[in-house]
Amino acid sequence: MRIRSTFSISFWISTARRNEGTAKIYARITVDSQRANMSLKYTIPIEIWDRKGAKVLGRTKEAQEINTYLMEVETELFQCYRELRSRRSHITPQMVKAHYFGEDINEFTLKNLFEYHNTHNAYSLYKTTQG
Repeated sequence: MRIRSTFSISFWISTARRNEGTAKIYARITVDSQRANMSLKYTIPIEIWDRKGAKVLGRTKEAQEINTYLMEVETELFQCYRELRSRRSHITPQMVKAHYFGEDINEFTLKNLFEYHNTHNAYSLYKTTQG
């Protein structure tokens, strides 16, 4: 039996820490009423933010760039959710965020295995040659 869950992504600006009429853009991931926020590292003038549309107003190159970035982030977060959903039945917004940033990697790549091997064996070799 599959458990049904809700998933949504929304964008907003934080006016709590505004600086000279500017604010940072954030993404909010919601899964089953639990939330996780993440900064998107964009600071924009408050007056160009469309609260209803959750996007930047205008046709300037910068506005188009930011809006395209927001669509990409939304697509990638949704893809992260789908990947996690295919592997697990219970998902939290923190899991989606960690997967997006690559912080949930439990699977080892060949590079990771070599790094682990070299780190641990280098210490063992140093220890045996020193004493």
